[in-house]
Amino acid sequence: MAAPPQPVEEKESYDEEVDPTSSRKMNVEKIVREDGLEVYKDQAGRLWAGLATYWSKRGEFDKAKETFESGISSVLTVRDFTQVFDAYTEFLESLNTALMSALESPEDEETAAEIEADLDVQMQAFEALIDRRPFLVNDVLLRRNPHDVQEWEKRIALWGDNDEKVAETYTRALETISPKKSSANFHRLYINFAKFYEEGGTTGQSEPDLASARKLLEKATKVNFRLVDELAEVWIEWAELEIRRDNYDEAIRVMQRAAYVPKDSKINYHDQSLPVQARLFKSLKLWSFYVDLEESIGTVETTKNVYDKILELRIANAQIIVNYATFLEDNQYFEESFKVYERGVELFNYPISFEIWNIYLSKFVKRYGGSKLERTRDLFEQALEKCPQKYCKPLFLMYAKLEEDFGLAKRAMAIYERAVGVVADQDKFEMFTIYIAKVTENYGLPATRPIFERALEVLPDKQTARMCLRFASMERKLGEIDRARAIYAHASQFCDPRLYPDFWKEWNQFEVETGSEDTFKEYLRIKRSVQSQYNTEASFLTAHALGGQKDAQATSAPAPGDAMAEAEKQATKGPSFVRATTTVSKPVETNGDHEMDEDAPNTGDGNDEEIRMSDDEE
Repeated sequence: MAAPPQPVEEKESYDEEVDPTSSRKMNVEKIVREDGLEVYKDQAGRLWAGLATYWSKRGEFDKAKETFESGISSVLTVRDFTQVFDAYTEFLESLNTALMSALESPEDEETAAEIEADLDVQMQAFEALIDRRPFLVNDVLLRRNPHDVQEWEKRIALWGDNDEKVAETYTRALETISPKKSSANFHRLYINFAKFYEEGGTTGQSEPDLASARKLLEKATKVNFRLVDELAEVWIEWAELEIRRDNYDEAIRVMQRAAYVPKDSKINYHDQSLPVQARLFKSLKLWSFYVDLEESIGTVETTKNVYDKILELRIANAQIIVNYATFLEDNQYFEESFKVYERGVELFNYPISFEIWNIYLSKFVKRYGGSKLERTRDLFEQALEKCPQKYCKPLFLMYAKLEEDFGLAKRAMAIYERAVGVVADQDKFEMFTIYIAKVTENYGLPATRPIFERALEVLPDKQTARMCLRFASMERKLGEIDRARAIYAHASQFCDPRLYPDFWKEWNQFEVETGSEDTFKEYLRIKRSVQSQYNTEASFLTAHALGGQKDAQATSAPAPGDAMAEAEKQATKGPSFVRATTTVSKPVETNGDHEMDEDAPNTGDGNDEEIRMSDDEE
C-alpha cells in the first residue's frame, strides 16, 4: 500500500519591490544630489542623512560613511550639520552595537578575532569623529563666510600647541580673507601672527624669528585695510616690537616712516576712495603714539617738532593741546606753553575751548599771580567774550577771585554784578548767593538790599520764594520788621501751602514772635487767599503728585464722544475748590489770648492755624 503524499512547503516568492538590497535601475544618489540638494537647499541636512541611511539599509556601509563625510563637508548651516552629524554618530553606534552583539556568540576563534579587530577600528573612527566635531563646525562657518576673522581665530585656538598647524592656519587665513570684505579686526591676524614668530611659537619653546615677524609686518603695511586706524595699529605694533627688543632707534625710524607727510597734505581723512596708506598721515592714533614715544626716549626738540606737526595738520584734540602745554611747562618753557593754550582756544569752539580756557587761566594765575594783572584781565575778557551762558559761571568766579586776591574789591563786586545777569537761569540763584555773601563780607548787610531786590526781579518763581526767605531774614537782623513782613507777603503768591509748608510755618513763627493780632489776621487772610487761588482740581492733583502723596483720587478721563456733557457734569457737581484735609480746628495763641468761636460748628473745612473771630470782633 502506497504512502500518502507529503505536503510540499511553498517558498515565499521573491519580490524585488520590497528588497532593500535590490539594485534598481533608478539612480537614487543622482536624484538626491541633483533634484534634491540643488532645489531644496534649506533641507540639505535631511537629504544627506536620508541618502546615507539608504546606503546603510542596503548594507553598503562604506558608501554610507562616504555619504556622511560628503554631507558634513558640504553643508552651509549649523542646523544642517547637526542633523547629518547626529545621524552619522547614530549610524556608527549601531555598527558598534551590532559588532559587540556578534562578539558575544562567535562561530569560532578566528571569526571572533576578526570581529574584535573590526570593532577596534570602528571605535577609533567613532572617537575620531567626536574629536573632529569642533573643527567640522568651524569648517561649516568658514564655508558660509570665509572672510570671518573671528572664526579663523577660533580655528587657530583649536590647534592649541601645534605650531605647524597654527602657522598653516594663519597663512591660509591671510590668503583667503579679502580686506574689504573682512569682519572687524582683520589687522589683528597680521599682528598676532607676527607675535607668534617673535615669541617663538605658541609655547615659546622655539627660537624667536624676528626677521619673519618684521617681514610679515612690512607686508601688512601694504594691505589696504577697511579703516585707517587698523593700518596705524600695525605700524604701532611694529614699533612696540622694536621697543621690546630694546631697538629704540629702530622704533623711532619705524614711526618716522609711518608718519611721513606727503607734499599734498590737504587730503580728506574720510575719503573712502583713497587707500588707507594715503590717509595714514592724518591718523591721530598714530601721531599720539609717536609723540608719546618721543617724550619717552627722544629729546625736547624732537618732541616739540612732533607736537607742532600735529597742530599744523589740524588733527589735534583738546587732550593733545593740554599734553603739549604740560610737557612744555614741565621743561620750564612757560611762555611757550601759554602760546600752545592760545592756539588751542583758536582751534576749538565751545564747549571744548571752555576746558582749555579753564586750565589756561588757572595755570596763568598760578604762575604770575598779580604781577601781570592787566594781561590776566585781558585773558579773562577774551574767554568770556564768546562764552555761552551755561559755561561762564566758573570763569566769572575765577575772575572775581583774581580781583579779590590781587586787585580791587570794587572790581570784584562789579564782576559779580555782571555775572548774575549773564549766567544761565539754573546758576543764577547760586550766583546771587555768592554775590550777597561777598557784599556782606566787604560792605555789610545794608548794602545787600539792592542785590536782593534785583534777585527777586530776575529769579524764577520757585527760587524767588527761597530768596525771599533770606531777604526777610536779613531785614529781621537789621530790625526792619515791616519790610520783612512785606517780603513775606510778596513771596506768598509763589508758595502753594500744600507744596511749601515750610515757608508758611516760618511766616507763622515770624508773626507769633514779632506781630500783633491785626498782622496775624492779615497773615491768615493772605494764606486763605493764596489757598483759594491754588485750590482748583487740576492744581490739587498736581500738588499731590509733586508732594509724593499717594491718596489722591484718580479721575476717569471723559469719553471723546461727549466732552460737553462731561464739562456740564463737572460744572454742576459742586464747588470748584477742594476741601482741606484737616478736620480738627485748633485754637491759636496770639499775644497770650485765646481767640475761638466755640458756637461755630465744626464743618471740617478749618485750618489748624486759623483764628475764629466773633462778628463783634470782626
